[in-house]
Amino acid sequence: MSLPASTRYGVLPTEMDAAEDIPSSSKIRALLKDLREARQSKILAGFEMINGAHLEMSNISSMEICELRPFFHTALTQLHALQAPTEPKEEPVAQDDDEDIAVRRH
Repeated sequence: MSLPASTRYGVLPTEMDAAEDIPSSSKIRALLKDLREARQSKILAGFEMINGAHLEMSNISSMEICELRPFFHTALTQLHALQAPTEPKEEPVAQDDDEDIAVRRH
């Protein structure tokens, strides 16, 4: 059963305020910018603790994850390119005294 549109969307704002309509908007903008920069510095400090097998970042918001996504995509692409085999691997040569390897001779 579906609710009427007026009920479903009743919590959405019908109009948005311009920056001029918000008291102290420049101060609020500066505080938000400072907050964002502080969070980014926390994330960058966390990158120094990355090791080859583990990455843990706690208390990170969805917005911060979205900001990091392009970086990790590029970094992981480069990592996969570096780890890709450049030469074909040689098959191990069977020896007569190898008991674990069955060799078929014609």
